[in-house]
Amino acid sequence: MKEVNAYYRKHNTCVGCERLSPEQAKQMDESLESGEPWEKVPFPSYALSNNNQEIHRIEARIKQLSAVRDDGFCGWEFDGGKVVANSNNNRLQVFFDAVPSSEIRQELKSRGFHWSRFEGAWQRQLTDNAIYSASRIAAICPTDGTDPYTIQPKRQHKEAER
Repeated sequence: MKEVNAYYRKHNTCVGCERLSPEQAKQMDESLESGEPWEKVPFPSYALSNNNQEIHRIEARIKQLSAVRDDGFCGWEFDGGKVVANSNNNRLQVFFDAVPSSEIRQELKSRGFHWSRFEGAWQRQLTDNAIYSASRIAAICPTDGTDPYTIQPKRQHKEAER
């Protein structure tokens, strides 16, 4: 966009700009001629700043998703099912061997889990809070009695730093 604007300022036309096809260049020239008098370039400054904002937003989201993947959350088994930390889908998933009771389903709902018919599991976004919420549901605690929140690699690493 910056190169097209610079080319337009220098040549007073978009025709011949390497970044645009001849049809696009002709269309931009026509829209500038028939447009408002204050439009002096094909792409106004707000369009450039909006692009920069979107670039920064996407970079931050990529960084956040990479951090979740690098955290190395791990799942566990419980009586009647298992909990899986699915980093590919960024979900903490609870799989039951049979349909859970209505009390367990209500507890899952109150802790932010939703039923996914596609996955066949109760799930929510994979975060520290998801692990913490799952650790507070007695029905899905590990069979060995450990606290799911403390067996996560990230949890152990932070406690070792203190």
